[in-house]
Amino acid sequence: MARACRYRALPRRVRASVQRADLHGLPPAYVEVGDADMFYAEDVAYALSLIRDHVPTELIVRPGVVHGFEPLAPSSALTERSIADRIAYFRWILASDPADR
Repeated sequence: MARACRYRALPRRVRASVQRADLHGLPPAYVEVGDADMFYAEDVAYALSLIRDHVPTELIVRPGVVHGFEPLAPSSALTERSIADRIAYFRWILASDPADR
């Protein structure tokens, strides 16, 4: 229940960003999806909308990958690459100046 309270405290523009027509001003985004993921079309469309509205966005599409693949093969090269890509992105976000994004 505490988590729900914290969620409601977020600004409205952040809570429902996926439903907004104008995404300008949102924080940088990392979108990773497999092309066999049931959410592939929605994830790619959202990422392209972010890019269209000049939100710094990293879109990674993993060929042949399904939703939630990491637990299926936790020590696979694919999972390790995916985790390494996420870490690199977040290191870049934390280290970069927002004006340079």
